[in-house]
Amino acid sequence: MSVIEWLWEAKKTHPTGSVKVRENKPNEPINFLILILGQICFWVCVYYIFEFSKQDLQAVKIKYVIVGLGFFLVYLLIGYIFDAKPRYDNIGLLGGMIDHPFRYSDDFNRTLIFLKVIYYPAYLMVQSFFEIVKCFKSI
Repeated sequence: MSVIEWLWEAKKTHPTGSVKVRENKPNEPINFLILILGQICFWVCVYYIFEFSKQDLQAVKIKYVIVGLGFFLVYLLIGYIFDAKPRYDNIGLLGGMIDHPFRYSDDFNRTLIFLKVIYYPAYLMVQSFFEIVKCFKSI
């Protein structure tokens, strides 16, 4: 952000998005393909945590596995609990391709889009687990 953006937008602020706690609808249907995709992403991540925790191609070091799974759990919790809601009408010039030289609110909205892209796979992974639990409860 530049000084020009701060001075220009101080006169007239533009809408920005927000980060809120996700409100899940209990009967929200989920696509079967998304459920499978979430499970595949989860198990691939767990596999790579175990693969990267090997030392000298020998046995898996348990402390590295615990640290890796701890970070992965935090990622899943953040992705499931928080929902970034950017304002897509204020993301810059040409649909966000070019930074608006006189606004800093578009920088915030593009950051929220980035957070949504980063944390949405975590939401899909956790939601797919909840759907599987729901399927087993109904049997």
